Parts: sequence; structure tokens; C-alpha cells
Amino acid sequence: MQAVNDLLLIWSGVAAGERVLEVGCGTGAFTVPLAEAAGEHGEVLGADISAGAHASALSRPGCATSHSQRPTGTVKLVRHGGLRWRTGVGSRGG
Repeated sequence: MQAVNDLLLIWSGVAAGERVLEVGCGTGAFTVPLAEAAGEHGEVLGADISAGAHASALSRPGCATSHSQRPTGTVKLVRHGGLRWRTGVGSRGG
């Protein structure tokens, strides 16, 4: 998993001080590395629809609470029940 995270960090181009939205953060395996890349003045908001994944992310070191200030950046985790939007005539989205 470390090799995958390393590649994703390179491809993402996250720099110190940036604010990052990680949609579908799951168990937070990539959330903490994102916060480390964003640095002490950066912020990462990780969102996921799954209650189980959200609970796992909250138990991950560096994500102990829903808003934990870390020396390497701020991590906020939220569980969202999903979004609805209109996709056109006859759609079921809205």
C-alpha cells in the first residue's frame, strides 16, 4: 500500500499549505499521507458514505477525532449520506 500511496502523492501534486478534499476516503489509508504532504498549514477533508469506513478512519493514528490538529496538518473526517442531483429529464436522481 505504501508504494501506491507514494505514487498517488506524486501524481496529485499536493503541496505544503494546500487544502485537499478527498472524496471517498474510505478507511483513511491515503488521508494521513495527504495531510503530511499538505504540511502544518494545510488541511485535508476526507469524506465517505460508509459508516464502517468512517469508523475505521477515525481509529487510524492521526485521525483520532473528527477534527484533529496534527503537527503535519489538519485532518477532518466526515460521513456523508450521499448527494442527489438532477441528471436530466426522466432521471431518478432528483
